[in-house]
Amino acid sequence: MPRVSLASPLVLAALVTLANAAKPVTVDDTAYLLYARHVAHNPSDPYGFTVFWWSEPEPAMGVLCPPLVPYWLAAGVAVFGESPALLKLWLFPFVYLLAWALRALLVRFARGTEGFALPLLMLSPAVLPTVNLMLDIPAVALALAAVEVFARGRWRDALAAGALAALAMQAKYSAFVAPAVIVWYGVAHRRLARAAVAVAVCVALFASWELWLVSKYGESHFWRHARASGGSSDPGTALADKLNLIPPLVGQLGCLAVGAGLLALSAVRAPRWRLAALAGVWWAGFALVAVLPQRYTAINQYTTATTVFWESVGAVWLLGLGGGALVLLFRVKAGLAPRTRADAWFLAGWLVLECGAAVALSPFAAARRVI
Repeated sequence: MPRVSLASPLVLAALVTLANAAKPVTVDDTAYLLYARHVAHNPSDPYGFTVFWWSEPEPAMGVLCPPLVPYWLAAGVAVFGESPALLKLWLFPFVYLLAWALRALLVRFARGTEGFALPLLMLSPAVLPTVNLMLDIPAVALALAAVEVFARGRWRDALAAGALAALAMQAKYSAFVAPAVIVWYGVAHRRLARAAVAVAVCVALFASWELWLVSKYGESHFWRHARASGGSSDPGTALADKLNLIPPLVGQLGCLAVGAGLLALSAVRAPRWRLAALAGVWWAGFALVAVLPQRYTAINQYTTATTVFWESVGAVWLLGLGGGALVLLFRVKAGLAPRTRADAWFLAGWLVLECGAAVALSPFAAARRVI
């Protein structure tokens, strides 16, 4: 009888999906259920209704809701109704795709770690709370799958990667980082022609949907919300608004990246006492979250001991990750000679792209951006 391994993408996806199914509808889930209900009955008219979302009824086009997840949920509604638990089970393919893509990338770039790194990542506080019925897991899963498929190197893989990146972007616009990562992989590995093909497919598919929306509703859903999230017209104010996102995002990174931080230290063979000390620091931080009050000063901006603590931990984590990138890029014993290995340059550049995108593409700080 074959053994069931916790490191199996199938097993991990099943565990995460079942845990998600037990949770109630929360936060933006309600909006996506409303869109799924409408699309199930009007598949050719996804934004042709009025939704009560903020303080008054407004056109459905006015709510930030790209089409992929609502259409997927609508198919589930058509099959077995509007049961939140069953619809969460319906999201299993996206959770499995995330586990599969993570494992494939670990095998490609960190072979030998996938047996313990994959469970650590899939069961981490950066993944489990972010599944729900929301957009983040499908977008990240498709984006990571696009990178892995493109890395396989064949022309047909470039076509498939472009299609996956387009789907990721229509799952959530933060996945705009996916084609940038593909281009960077092409630069680092001298596959610019294939990267150009992938990006062309991605742009063509993404634009085709938006042009159809323009022909039907007179405007693009993406462009409407891109303009709305542009912030102040003054460049200095707009830059300040974006810089204000960094501290809370760093704090959330410090809180949610506990597993990745310990994994990074173990990968460089840090002494066990350091691992234990770092784990103790995180335990203390979570205890502070439980016992200290929070004092909100404005929306998404607050000042507490826990905030300062997690921002400090997150800053240390980022510095450590940046140091790891430098280790990848330079041979210290060889006098800081740059490595010629393409994978090292790609991974370091990917880190920079993701950190930049987390700020540039986020309208406000939220824990789910960390994934």
